[in-house]
Amino acid sequence: MDRATFRAYHLTEALKLTSVLNLFPEKPFRASGTEVVYRFGRDQYLIIYNFGSMVCFNLDPPREDQALSVMRQFVSPKDEIVTSEEFVLEIGPRLNVEFRRVILDKPTFEKIQIIALVLAQSTALEYFENLANQALQQSGTISEMLEKEGKIGKKDSELVRFIGFCLNVKQKVISSTYLLDSPEPTWESQVLEQLYLQMADMFELRERYRTLEYKLKIVQETVEIISDLSRTRSMWYVEITIVLLIALEVVLFVYELAR
Repeated sequence: MDRATFRAYHLTEALKLTSVLNLFPEKPFRASGTEVVYRFGRDQYLIIYNFGSMVCFNLDPPREDQALSVMRQFVSPKDEIVTSEEFVLEIGPRLNVEFRRVILDKPTFEKIQIIALVLAQSTALEYFENLANQALQQSGTISEMLEKEGKIGKKDSELVRFIGFCLNVKQKVISSTYLLDSPEPTWESQVLEQLYLQMADMFELRERYRTLEYKLKIVQETVEIISDLSRTRSMWYVEITIVLLIALEVVLFVYELAR
């Protein structure tokens, strides 16, 4: 093997790996609480992660298409493959991570496993980035409406759904900090640790996560302002209703006196 390709796909927000074991007739090469690995022939792997990503390494196109088809049918119909990564492995004199490729002197399963994990983390992170961008875009629309018209301009039910969406995105991102965890093999191997750190730097995992947190902070500030304005608007409706009721009582009282 002088050259091989990694293809990573993010399928859904979470996968129950015990159920995944029933999808393929082959016996897993390795299985744990976080990943299931299938080996097809020599140096051909399918790795499925509990955070909803899968990586195909050096798989034949028919085998890869079949695996994708099986996993697509397994996940919820609303889920689609919205993020993916492709990366090349080449054999060379020493370890070197470059744009869209990594060079290894001695490819082992452990090294393939590290590279695949980073690619899977990157696709999952991109999925959360897309969610955060949606929330940021919606909050920006509301902010622009406040600037131009001086009012929110949306029904309370729409605001509640928007606030719920933002809170849900924030919760998902908070629970995704595992995407920055170093894999166990790196704890006991300096070579694997170096490979993981170079791959993580290449895909800017930590920088992207910090940017993601910053975007959500902006969204949270907008949500708090909208909540306050919505509460103020509701109180204004209540006050107007009370005034109208008092005015009605006065009118009725005057009417009774006139009779």
